[in-house]
Amino acid sequence: NVNVADRFSADISINSDAFFDSPEIADIGDISNQSGISEIDMIGKTLLPAKGYEVEESITLTEDTYLALLRRGFSYFIAQHSQIMNHTDWPVVSVCEPSVLDIPQREGQVHMIFAEDGAPKRALIAGQWIEL
Repeated sequence: NVNVADRFSADISINSDAFFDSPEIADIGDISNQSGISEIDMIGKTLLPAKGYEVEESITLTEDTYLALLRRGFSYFIAQHSQIMNHTDWPVVSVCEPSVLDIPQREGQVHMIFAEDGAPKRALIAGQWIEL
């Protein structure tokens, strides 16, 4: 259960096993009657609104530059995938158009940043946890 953008609390279920090409949000809401392969206690954490970083020409992501963007709340990139040179072991979510929705949606891509005491602490990008 996590506080979603200071609007409501909800459980979030993510399908991220080998069966799925890319992780996606399976469900959001009160799913306390369900269980998953792994469960993470997010009580006290706030899911920040999704925010895209618009890439004008191209960007090279090192661990330092990627972490800096995640810490500023950017959970995905608005760019052609070819504009992003990823020199990290972390996945990148890129879209051509910015999302009009800033909260998770069923069947949506997984790019989330969780804050504690107002500061971003962990990111979940395409199924991979990144400590900030």
